Amino acid sequence: MSGAARRAAGHEEPFEAWRDGLVSPRAITAALDMRALYGPEVDRACGVEEPAVDEWEAGQRYPSWEQLEALSRLTEFPIEFFTRAHDSEISSGFMCLRSGRGRGCHPLSAPRGPQQFPREVVAQTPGTRWHAITLF
Repeated sequence: MSGAARRAAGHEEPFEAWRDGLVSPRAITAALDMRALYGPEVDRACGVEEPAVDEWEAGQRYPSWEQLEALSRLTEFPIEFFTRAHDSEISSGFMCLRSGRGRGCHPLSAPRGPQQFPREVVAQTPGTRWHAITLF
């Protein structure tokens, strides 16, 4: 999707935050936990092979823009949720299940995992503002 198409789709700010490396591994973990999404199905839904999503959560691999969009669709959280600017939104709350085993509301645990991706990890993802440069 071109920059103009992203702006028209209302994704300019989240896209720029993604390009700047501002996606939060902690927010990825929180969204998956709140939606009780685990396992290789999550990787497949995001268009990656296991263990890519685990590596996102650990801050070891930065998702592409398209992968972040897929994660947003899967979790039904807006892309803005995954940027560090929105980390405070995931500090407390409840997860409620309407039916099945464990139904009812349970307090969310404290956010876990790294808050940000290292710059060198972001630089490995094409399309971001960070680039690895080899010095001789």
